Amino acid sequence: MTLFLATESDLLYRIKSGDHSAERELFKRYSVMERIENMVHARVQAPLSDRRDLIGDILFSILISLRKGYFDPQRGEIGSYIWGIARNKIRDYMKPGYARQTFTIIEEILLDEEDNSFLEERRDHLKAALSRLDQKYREVIFMRYYEEMSINEMARKLRLEPPQVYNRIH
Repeated sequence: MTLFLATESDLLYRIKSGDHSAERELFKRYSVMERIENMVHARVQAPLSDRRDLIGDILFSILISLRKGYFDPQRGEIGSYIWGIARNKIRDYMKPGYARQTFTIIEEILLDEEDNSFLEERRDHLKAALSRLDQKYREVIFMRYYEEMSINEMARKLRLEPPQVYNRIH
C-alpha cells in the first residue's frame, strides 16, 4: 500500500479552500502547536492563563493568514513564515503598554464585506452553533469576544478558577 503524502502547495491550496483536515496535517507535519508552546513558555514571563491566550492568538493568526492566502512560497519556506508570525506576536505582546487585540472568527465574520451572501451564511452557521452550546459556554464566549474580558477577569466574575474558564472557552 502506498501512502500519499500531500505536498506543501497542495496543503496550502486545501487550507485556502476551507479544508480543516489540511490545517491539522500541516500543523502536525511542522509540530506547530508544540513548537509555539515551547517558544511562548521560554520567552514570556506571564501567568499561565495569559501565555495560553497568547498561544491561542498566535495559532489563530497563523490559520487566518494561511486561509486568506497571505503566504507566498516564492518568498520563503512555510516554516519560516509560521515562526515569523509567532515571533512577531510574542514581540508585540511584550511591548510596554501593548493593548491586546483579539482577532476572532466572530470579528472576521462581522468585518468581511466582500460577499454578503457568504457573510450571511457564515453568520447563520455561527448563530446556530452558538445556540446549541450550553449556557455556561455561551456566557464565556460572550464575555471573551464581545466584552473582551481576560481569563482572569472572567474567572473573578464567574467565581471560577482560570483553568476552568479557559476550558469552557475552548
